[in-house]
Amino acid sequence: MLIETCAGKDAEAQPPETAVCDLAAWVMKGAPADLPVRSGPGPDYPAVATVPRPYTDGEEIYFPEVTITGSRDGWFRISQITTDLYGGWPTDAIVTFSGEGWLPGNVLRLWVESRFLLSRPSDDAPVAFTVSTASSRSDYFQVDTFHACDGLWVEVEGRYLDQRPRGWTHDVCASQVTTCP
Repeated sequence: MLIETCAGKDAEAQPPETAVCDLAAWVMKGAPADLPVRSGPGPDYPAVATVPRPYTDGEEIYFPEVTITGSRDGWFRISQITTDLYGGWPTDAIVTFSGEGWLPGNVLRLWVESRFLLSRPSDDAPVAFTVSTASSRSDYFQVDTFHACDGLWVEVEGRYLDQRPRGWTHDVCASQVTTCP
């Protein structure tokens, strides 16, 4: 079915809008080698950069970190990739990409610090999933996909015991090596 404008011409389909957000995350362990940063939200857009590989201080492995500024259709707009030399290295983080690029939500990670995932990005939204108090490390909720973001909120899906919970939270931590305040 065609939509006509007042002038009688076909209206062009408008692409979905990019949600604006302000988040940080890291690129997952096991991300594809030479993971491309795309110029738009999808695998058919050209690559504008490549995510650097994880690095080590000899004992620990650290992953590239990204600044997230938006999302559309399961893809996340980033403005920067940094390599933070944790582990006592005497240097500031190294910016390895700066500009606009896009990564798929299934390669991004962060820690969810809330016991609750909500049904929408609002503090008064119904609870979609409750993570009970964990007794061992294997009982923790583990994020494995980002779906969307809105402001400081992120919609995540992951594993918790034998379940696949999905919901929104803004109580997150993007530090790989320590808890957030």
